[in-house]
Amino acid sequence: MKVIKVKFSLKIKIFMLLLLLILFQNKIYAEEWIGACEENYPPYNYMENGFPTGLDTEIVQHVMNKIGKKITIRTANWSNVYKNLLESKVDLAWQFIGSEERKKLFFLVGPIRYGLDVILVRKSSNVSNWTSLNDFSGLKAGVIKGYKYHHEFDTANNFKKKEFPNVQSQLEALISNKVDFIIGDFNVMKYIIKKNNYYEKVKFLPTSIKKIPRFIAFSNKDKEKSILFDHYLQEFLSSQEYTDLLEKYEKLNR
Repeated sequence: MKVIKVKFSLKIKIFMLLLLLILFQNKIYAEEWIGACEENYPPYNYMENGFPTGLDTEIVQHVMNKIGKKITIRTANWSNVYKNLLESKVDLAWQFIGSEERKKLFFLVGPIRYGLDVILVRKSSNVSNWTSLNDFSGLKAGVIKGYKYHHEFDTANNFKKKEFPNVQSQLEALISNKVDFIIGDFNVMKYIIKKNNYYEKVKFLPTSIKKIPRFIAFSNKDKEKSILFDHYLQEFLSSQEYTDLLEKYEKLNR
């Protein structure tokens, strides 16, 4: 699993923003924080023995431990995760891309890592690679409901898009010939393909889509919490703990 470590320099503005926390300290520490993520997005978020885990979930938990606050994590499909954050039913959710639309709706903190979006087709497909999205004209793509990929793909109208609630169902639709190709995170696809032994049924197209930074998003009512979280996140991302965590999930996804 190739995950690029994020390096950050110290920012004077962080110090200035932290001074503002004095005004909001009681609000921030008064209650338990509520987070949300996808329930089946391995190796980043998934359930194990009835508890949420995964690389991104562990990053959040490490930061919350440094803050000294408990977090309750609610898992759901992505469209509900997004809806709950938009309606401020949760304080934070992960993982988001840094699109202009997302920046207008939420406070984005990070990035916590980078992901690589890729395209898969059936093993029997005549498509062996691609140079532009025009190569998929007339085909049907499988996408996750509520996901943002990148602008060119999201606005393309030369192929149809069929929505699915999660990556597992997206892959199954490809295998069962309901769609012609799917787009998604390389490590998530690799994890589920390995778990379900789909290697003989699908193939990755060699040309990648785009390396995409992933963020923690906070409700627009929780600016103070986002500032506090960001401060401790920067410390964690430059620590040996973060490096060890990346290595742990690299080994799990080999």
